[in-house]
Amino acid sequence: MSARTRRRGGKSRVGLLRCLVSQAEKIDVITRPLVAPLVELCIEPMGWRVRVPVDEPLLAGLRAIGITLPSSCRNGTCRACICRLTRGEVAYRIEWPGLSADEKREGWILPCVAHAVSDVTVEAPRALSSTACTRRDHPKG
Repeated sequence: MSARTRRRGGKSRVGLLRCLVSQAEKIDVITRPLVAPLVELCIEPMGWRVRVPVDEPLLAGLRAIGITLPSSCRNGTCRACICRLTRGEVAYRIEWPGLSADEKREGWILPCVAHAVSDVTVEAPRALSSTACTRRDHPKG
């Protein structure tokens, strides 16, 4: 063991780095939520109510439970999934989705890149369910 290592309490630089990484991983595990919070998404005019995670775009959350919207690009440029937000709030993790400022003011959203910030209601008449929905609550939601 070198004099420099002894001054650090017997730990080499590599050992010190491993210790710091290990502590950071423990802190990350403690502070990171195990499951993303869910919000309610109501799809009109069908009246379907489902729970979707806030850390996924609305389109991905819907697909995970068997509801599809027309889509192509999944990055906010093709506008195939466009629908109107009638209640709640969404946020985008991309700088500028393929919507004009006027469209945003009118409530249009792109579910392929929109993340729910609160419970939301969207008008999506072209939504389809892979399960027969006869109730107002989607069976998988």
